[in-house]
Amino acid sequence: MKWNRIGRILVGLLAAALTLSLAAEAAQDPPADKPKVVTADRAIQELIDINANLAAENQRLALENQRLSAEAARVRLEIARIQQERDDLANFIRDHDAYAENYEKYTFFREKAQREDLARQAEAAKIRREEDRLRQQQERENRLRQRETGSAEGEDDVLKKRLDTLRKAGYTRVGDRAFVGNMGYAYRSETREEIRYSPLIDFWYVDRDEKVLYDEMTVSGSIIHAGTEERNVSVAFAFFDDRGAQIGTTTVRVDNARPGTPYPFTATVTMAGNRPFKRYSSWVLYDEPSAPATMEAAPAAAPANPPADG
Repeated sequence: MKWNRIGRILVGLLAAALTLSLAAEAAQDPPADKPKVVTADRAIQELIDINANLAAENQRLALENQRLSAEAARVRLEIARIQQERDDLANFIRDHDAYAENYEKYTFFREKAQREDLARQAEAAKIRREEDRLRQQQERENRLRQRETGSAEGEDDVLKKRLDTLRKAGYTRVGDRAFVGNMGYAYRSETREEIRYSPLIDFWYVDRDEKVLYDEMTVSGSIIHAGTEERNVSVAFAFFDDRGAQIGTTTVRVDNARPGTPYPFTATVTMAGNRPFKRYSSWVLYDEPSAPATMEAAPAAAPANPPADG
């Protein structure tokens, strides 16, 4: 666009110079037989025509650029489709080489496992929605009781605002004034790579096998004490499988926790299971006054009936 604009200016200047030169020659040495008269209107019209031609050419180039861009996008989509087909074929060959005549059984069980995983995810989402509904209902009931009984002044108002803020931030109440939030989980994994050859298509490829090991899990999160004075707080976490059996536990202790300050923690939990945990429970072991903020994570035994589910 910049060069087209410069080109139009140069052409206009050249046309104007040519027009003035012809006019000067006609005035100095007019032909004897038939004088040629170049008027200002004609020169202006020629300049207008040149400008119109340049504008039309610029529009044509813009349309061509749009067409080429659309064609490039279509080519990129086609390349992505071809790459996906290539990856699917490589996976098919890898699975066929690995399972041979049992490949149909393997695909059947793999699809079955995928369906079961989707069903588990749907069930987990349903449980979370139900837990959110119950928690919201409990919060509404608490607010209603507070309105009925009336709220205290000073310290109680500060505590109430702090509790509301923590709930809105996604923290879960696990004790009288202790909250847990920003929970994250990760299992240990191993990756095995093997270079394999498929004679069917004369193709070498890398077979990567990543295996998740459920015997060890890293858990992280934050603990906040919502009181009005510094306290020593200890929170226990217990993890359960889909049959309700406890398969792991840890304890997080925060000494001299300042009110309203989040204390992040990370703990490694040894799990007694060969599949992911289904749910977890957390509860306060103790909440008492005391000294500089330190933090420890250690295994702890869980009570038979933990008081709160996560």
